[in-house]
Amino acid sequence: MTQKSCIVTNAHTPPSYAPVVFAKGDRVIVDKRDTEWPEFLWCINEDGEGAWIPESYLDRDDDVGILNTVYSSIELSADKGERLSIIKSAAGWHWCRNSKGKLGWIPDKNVKSVE
Repeated sequence: MTQKSCIVTNAHTPPSYAPVVFAKGDRVIVDKRDTEWPEFLWCINEDGEGAWIPESYLDRDDDVGILNTVYSSIELSADKGERLSIIKSAAGWHWCRNSKGKLGWIPDKNVKSVE
């Protein structure tokens, strides 16, 4: 299978809060929905750590969610013109690997797919 690639069209700088890694089956409290990315919910784990999680990654019962997959909220720092490999996509974002092997999310609006 050929991996998809993209070129960064607008640089991306991750937010200043620490990323959180969730295991499949982790329980979270759903706090709010993002206004810019409505597919993402701000969720807080049992240790009090918060992160934006795609709603499709959660099995929900009102304000409680259970992760149905492993999820990391780390975002990838990327410079304009950088080439990335797309591993998977969710809710308008891509989980990518850069040329140095670093992994993270970058919004679709910041990249252009290439062959």
